[in-house]
Amino acid sequence: MTLLDPTYAKKYIPIIASVSEHQPTAWPNYFFDMGYLVLFLPMGYYFCLVEDVTHGKLFIGIYGVLATYFSCVMIRLMLTLAPVVCIIAAIALNEVLEKAGASIRQSMISCSWDASAAPTVEEPN
Repeated sequence: MTLLDPTYAKKYIPIIASVSEHQPTAWPNYFFDMGYLVLFLPMGYYFCLVEDVTHGKLFIGIYGVLATYFSCVMIRLMLTLAPVVCIIAAIALNEVLEKAGASIRQSMISCSWDASAAPTVEEPN
């Protein structure tokens, strides 16, 4: 019941509210536990739930949203968030690197250098 209504334990079961594992998670804990992967999480949610949606990405996105909510309610539920953060951050990094690689590849193709068109340097006598 505490997961659906975070104020329930505070009102009706004070012994549960006094346990530190049942307290809401502070924002620094996310960065401390997940590291820099937390920075890729919003981007990963975008790629999972908005752009090029497939059934697999939709499942991972919904799992990530629910795990994020549950980890906000109780600090001990950060364990449910860790696997999905790795997966969603990997999706975000994959999409970013694919787009960067395609951009670099396109710019290298459009800037094809001719050996005869290259400027020549005269040697001093």
